[in-house]
Amino acid sequence: MKEVECIVLEDNKEYGILERIKEKDSEYIYLFNIEDPKIFYIRKTDGEILYGLDNDEEYNYALSLVRDKYKDLIDNLDIK
Repeated sequence: MKEVECIVLEDNKEYGILERIKEKDSEYIYLFNIEDPKIFYIRKTDGEILYGLDNDEEYNYALSLVRDKYKDLIDNLDIK
């Protein structure tokens, strides 16, 4: 089994890091709640501090980054 890097957010709950994507001066971090993996967050960091995203537009942009990174995998999913 693969070990997952974890962090604690401002709600004092532990989150696993699914992915990190560097873009411009920021790094987007994709997180899931360890106790309830259906809870999903995206945060960004400047290398020192973890920030929430600014707005829905930035959230959609961060989702597009992960979608583009895994485009070939997503395109080949057999979802019915």
